[in-house]
Amino acid sequence: MKKLIAPVCFILVLVLLSVAASAAQSFDITIKQSDGGIVVCEKFKAEAGEKVSFTVTSDEGCRLFDAAASDAAGGKVTVTGEKESGTLSFEMPSSDVEIKVWFAPERGAAFTIDGEKPPAETGTAASDETTPSATAGTSLTAEPPASGNAIPSTPTDVPEEPFKNPFTDVKEKDYFYDAVMWAYKNGITKGMTETAFVPNRQCSRAQLVTFLWRAEGCPEPKTAKNPFKDVSEKDDFYKPVLWAAENGITTGVTADTFRPYDVCKRGQVVTFLYRAKSGSINALSTAFSDVDMSLYYGDPVAWAIEQKITRGITATIFGPEDDCTRGQVVTFIYRAYAK
Repeated sequence: MKKLIAPVCFILVLVLLSVAASAAQSFDITIKQSDGGIVVCEKFKAEAGEKVSFTVTSDEGCRLFDAAASDAAGGKVTVTGEKESGTLSFEMPSSDVEIKVWFAPERGAAFTIDGEKPPAETGTAASDETTPSATAGTSLTAEPPASGNAIPSTPTDVPEEPFKNPFTDVKEKDYFYDAVMWAYKNGITKGMTETAFVPNRQCSRAQLVTFLWRAEGCPEPKTAKNPFKDVSEKDDFYKPVLWAAENGITTGVTADTFRPYDVCKRGQVVTFLYRAKSGSINALSTAFSDVDMSLYYGDPVAWAIEQKITRGITATIFGPEDDCTRGQVVTFIYRAYAK
C-alpha cells in the first residue's frame, strides 16, 4: 500500500497543475461594430468567469441600436448593463468571444456590420417594445425607428470653429500632447471614444500598424493575398496589415499569424517605423546595455536614436521588450513623420 502513495500523489499533483493551468487560460475578445459610434473594451483577453466591461459611445446624431456577444461556437453570451450610460458587460465563457454593436441614426434603420443587420431587425430578438437595458437572455435592443426621414442636413453657412482638444485625458503639460493633437488633426487616430484618447493604455499590434498606415496616407494594398490566418477581411485593420506585410514592415509573429491583439513592444514599434521609413544607420552600436545589435530591433533602435525619435528609458536602458502605450506609440510616429 505504501508503494502506491508516491505515484498517486504524483498523479494528483499533475491533475492539480493541469486544472490550474486550464483555469488561468485566457481567451481572445474581438469587436465588430457598424458605423455611428465607438466601442471600447477594457481587455483584449480574459479568463473564463471573468467579468468584462465595454463602453459604447454614439456619434452625434446617432444612437446605440443593439449590442450582442457570442462564443467561439456561435452560442449567445448574455450582455448586461445600462444602454443610456453606454457601459455594458458580460461574463467570459471558456472560449473566445466576439462582441457586435450596431448603431443607428436618431431617425432611421440601423447601420449594418459588413452587410449584417442586428438581431432586432432580422427577427431573432423579436420585440417591438423599447428595451431600456439588457436583461438575461436578451440582446440590448433600442426603440423601433421613429417616423420621418434621416437626420436633417447640417447648414453649410455655419462658420468653422477653431480647433479644440477633444480629449479630456490629454493635457498640454503631457509629453504626448503635441503628438496626439497632430495625430487627431491628420486622421491617424480618433481616440478610443469621442472624448478619451486613453494614452496610458497598452497599444495593440493592430493599432500600431493602423496608425502607421494612416500616417502613410492609407495606401491601398497591391495584393489581396493575406498571409495571416488570424486577420480577416472583415477586420478594421485588414488593409493596414496587408499593406505592412507586402512592404516588409511586418513578417508576423509566426509565418501565418500576425497576433493583432497582442500588446506591441518598444522594440517592435521602432522596427516597424524603421522599415516603413526605409531607415539606415551610421552607428554600429548603442549605449543601451539591453539592446543586442544582432537581434531584429538592433539597427532600428540605433536608427531611432539617431533620428531623435526616442532617447530610451534611461541613458543605458531602452526596454525593447517593454509594453508600449498608446501615448508612446503616437509620439514615436509623430517624431518620425511630422518633424
